[in-house]
Amino acid sequence: MGTAWFVWQDSSYQLLLLQDRENRIIKPAAWWDGDEETKDILGGRDEKTGGTWLGCSKQGRVAFLVNVTNQTSFTHTGAELLTVKFLKGKMTTSEFANELASNKELSSGLTFNLVVADIASKSMVYISKKSPTKEVDEMIDPIGPGRYFITSAGIYDIFSSQDKHPKDKFSEVLDENKESPRREFYEKLMNDDQIIVPEGEGETDTSRT
Repeated sequence: MGTAWFVWQDSSYQLLLLQDRENRIIKPAAWWDGDEETKDILGGRDEKTGGTWLGCSKQGRVAFLVNVTNQTSFTHTGAELLTVKFLKGKMTTSEFANELASNKELSSGLTFNLVVADIASKSMVYISKKSPTKEVDEMIDPIGPGRYFITSAGIYDIFSSQDKHPKDKFSEVLDENKESPRREFYEKLMNDDQIIVPEGEGETDTSRT
């Protein structure tokens, strides 16, 4: 499985993102300067597919993935190439999401919870596909400013979610440590298992980004 927590366009952050992903062989985050098409991308890289679960670009484009519940591993493989397609492309977040929704060949056989964002235009879109044999079944365009978490089941607005555990814990650490040095603050967020894995999501062997 996997989990992502993020703050989007609030008074303190343009984007603050924590991601807990499934255990895959990922090259450490670095610039992808070995290829002219991807030289502006920064992120870890899947050694088998060449894709990424979390990446950004010099142009301020960001894309990240979270797994879908109870799907076999083959349905995830390839979804990490969708992030690369967005990061190296020039489509707006809405154009990219609409292309995924309308072009079945792009997502055939895949399942994913995908977020694409453009910092410069302050735009972010969530796209979800729960079945490898069906079309995109949920799209939120745009995602408004706020605090969110994504589990394998979907996306939740922290301030409206009924799950008090992740809402209270994530917000507690954010609000209590805003004045701390950034590195200390991030380490506290990343090392708190109550934040990374919400109640009811179970345990998973994960790596953190």
